[in-house]
Amino acid sequence: MQRPADVTVEVAVRARPREEWAEPWWSGPRIDVQNGVLDLRRAEWTAVFDLKRRHVEAVLDWAAPSFFDLLLRQVLEVFTVHDRSGLVLHASAVETEERAVLFLGRSEAGKSTAAALAASRGSLLLADDVIFVEVREGVEPRVHCLPIVQKNEGMLRPHSATLAAMYSVSQSTVDAVDRLESHERLRQTMKATALFIRHPLYARPCFQLAEKLVCEVPLRALRFRDTPAFWDVVHEDLSSLSP
Repeated sequence: MQRPADVTVEVAVRARPREEWAEPWWSGPRIDVQNGVLDLRRAEWTAVFDLKRRHVEAVLDWAAPSFFDLLLRQVLEVFTVHDRSGLVLHASAVETEERAVLFLGRSEAGKSTAAALAASRGSLLLADDVIFVEVREGVEPRVHCLPIVQKNEGMLRPHSATLAAMYSVSQSTVDAVDRLESHERLRQTMKATALFIRHPLYARPCFQLAEKLVCEVPLRALRFRDTPAFWDVVHEDLSSLSP
């Protein structure tokens, strides 16, 4: 028997002139908490999320794959937080010895560079832009590759792995791993969380999921040079975390 999809998304396209939608804008969400309805309006599309029926009805302003990609990201962000199942993170990711490693950081900090260098040393490149981290009670946190276009490369087919460690990256003249205080680990994780809806209904569970994640998975600061040799420092740190 075929199981129903977790979330059904219906998409229509209205071909409006470019000048009508090209200016970027964001309208704050309209949320009907009692009925579980979320109304989002962006420059590229509008959508109504029915959280109880697990149904999304969207209208794209142009038949552009990038618009659909943005919509899909928003669907993932909304329902994973609503379900308290995990977080969509702006991060690059690699897999080594069947365990995943995430690289977090501000824009241009070196997330994609770190993942590419790690891949050059034999790691499997999972993502260089966005990935989902499953955070559930009684289950080890796992990363799941998403069917979302990455910046450069990244695995788009279904794949998951246990999350071994996370690193907040910055490019430097040395390769070094440093410990972080608990509040800084939480801050770095929240900064990486992809959720554009600024509302307590979503901010609170995001914070709780991030707090649980950093309690279960080590997060270090990683300073690295733009050479594959940095992976030796990371590999040594990962070895120290092995049971």
